[in-house]
Amino acid sequence: MNNEYSLKKVAVFILLGVALVGIPLTVYLAQRQQEIRTRAEKSTTLSLTSPSQSVSPGAEVVLDININPGVNQVNSIKFTLNFDSNSLSTDQNSFTIDSASDLRIVEGPIVANSSFAVTVAVANDPTKTIRTEQKIGTIKFKVKDGAGSGSSQITFDESQTQVR
Repeated sequence: MNNEYSLKKVAVFILLGVALVGIPLTVYLAQRQQEIRTRAEKSTTLSLTSPSQSVSPGAEVVLDININPGVNQVNSIKFTLNFDSNSLSTDQNSFTIDSASDLRIVEGPIVANSSFAVTVAVANDPTKTIRTEQKIGTIKFKVKDGAGSGSSQITFDESQTQVR
């Protein structure tokens, strides 16, 4: 009977040990968030050619807008350019789509105080998606006569730019 009592005592201690280790481990794993999805890498880039030019007041600044889709297939591009409205001006007619592309304007151009926005897309043909680096179009800015010497930047507004 003593032997049976010792076996029960050992079994109780083993179960108690498993419970003491298992319960905190279970609570820890249940509270821990598990990330099971993969994250997409930003591979599509928009760029301006000739981002640095020297011009005098009254002259035009002509920039090509290019896209490198990376591993993506792009069918729609909405971009907003920010510029210094004290030095530069533009209008709705200053943007032209590259004649070699399959893009068309679907919204805009919208010219605000110091921004220029336009949305372009390919036709409803899925074979026309952008798969290689290409020129989207050209935009012209005029340097204001009152602009002094110095520099002025034209940049993409990342928060307002969408590539799909």
